[in-house]
Amino acid sequence: MLAGMAQDARGLPRLALCDEPRVMALLATAYDRPVEACVLAQLRRACERWTEGEKAFAHIHLAYARPPPC
Repeated sequence: MLAGMAQDARGLPRLALCDEPRVMALLATAYDRPVEACVLAQLRRACERWTEGEKAFAHIHLAYARPPPC
């Protein structure tokens, strides 16, 4: 699991990339090589869109992240 659930200031559920070094380490392990920082930026944007209820836009950001083939 890359992003856990948390609550925003209003108490609403949101996706949270709280431990970015851990996320980068998990991705590097999964792909057997370091992953570019732009992938993390796209994941962050996807989490924001998901939290806002824009699930389709979140999927688009995930597609644009273009991690290396697994």
